[in-house]
Amino acid sequence: LLSLMAASAQDQVLALANNISWGLQNLAKRGIITRRTDMYGYTIDEDRSWYIVEDEAKVVREIFQLYMGGSEISDIILFLNRKGIKSPKGIDYWDPNTIRAMLRNEKYIGDYEYQRKYTVDTMTGKRRMNRGQVPKYYIEGHHIPIIEKHIYESVQKLIKENRREPVPDARKAG
Repeated sequence: LLSLMAASAQDQVLALANNISWGLQNLAKRGIITRRTDMYGYTIDEDRSWYIVEDEAKVVREIFQLYMGGSEISDIILFLNRKGIKSPKGIDYWDPNTIRAMLRNEKYIGDYEYQRKYTVDTMTGKRRMNRGQVPKYYIEGHHIPIIEKHIYESVQKLIKENRREPVPDARKAG
């Protein structure tokens, strides 16, 4: 009896999660994002309106300009640390992955990609990158941009050019 009740409760949780996902996807189709997660450079109020935090936005712009000017991520980190600028987590050290994620983040040009990641398992909350498993929605002009689109596109091109190709494994070569 206990097993049946547990299975029934789990089915109800999964059904509720599916209903919530369906509702959020339908809102995203119409350009409405319900998530309220602040990100570096922005604050989001109770009405889910995005506002620029100018002190942080200056840092974001500087990171983009430094990268466009040929600085490597390690150089940018040294620059930020020397200036005493705290990371988005409020610590004294900037992580390279944080800088990479900022440089690739479309939200800085005012756009929003919904469901870049998706929840694989509702019960564990495990999330993965969405590579076509669930629909994505790209909303242009969702909020006020910090970075101009042409700067963002130039940075994306540089990132692609600077990407290192994997070194072939000599053991696998024929």
